[in-house]
Amino acid sequence: MKFKIRSIVIVSVLTLLSFVSVSQAQCPDASGPAPDPATCAWISASTTFQVPGTLCNATVLYCWRECSGDKQIWVEEVDPDPTPDCAAVDPITLINAATDAAFNDALHYFPDIGPCAKGEHSVVTLFRPTCWVFHTPVDQNSKYAGCSIFGSCYCSKSCDVCYHGSPPPLYSITNCTWSSVETGCTCIPAPPHGTNWTPEYCYSIPCSNQ
Repeated sequence: MKFKIRSIVIVSVLTLLSFVSVSQAQCPDASGPAPDPATCAWISASTTFQVPGTLCNATVLYCWRECSGDKQIWVEEVDPDPTPDCAAVDPITLINAATDAAFNDALHYFPDIGPCAKGEHSVVTLFRPTCWVFHTPVDQNSKYAGCSIFGSCYCSKSCDVCYHGSPPPLYSITNCTWSSVETGCTCIPAPPHGTNWTPEYCYSIPCSNQ
């Protein structure tokens, strides 16, 4: 009898898990960074991280792809845990930390990054929307998501990356430069650091990690 009861419990848990959906990043369409995803598709991914200097844990949703040797990452959404620690974190600080977390996590999808020992490196480019919105849905946790048009309002960060070896994978990231495509931005500047965002307003943040 005990065996039967345990079996029922296990089946019940598996049944519940089958209904749990995992959020995925909204990857760019043809208006976003070249090339057209019809010829080189984006792949959705995510990773959890802790904002440096805090006890706030969050999840960043991003996309990645490699097209004819070009290694690209797109950051789309940040879901902070519903805790006082995360509520106290400045939105721009949170998004910048998520940007770094997505960049570092995506590197393991690019196995041909050049070895540092041979003086080789690969260029990895990260794209991030310039405009972000703070969503507070009634039935879900709050989140920050890109709200700008893919093709006309985003930042890019290109870095030289080389591979030290494993385990664990260790990378050297140098010579990072930021640039922007801001021909169609219609959002308003974000409030100063330390100021909470008004929900559902579309705010622009600097193309840097400042």
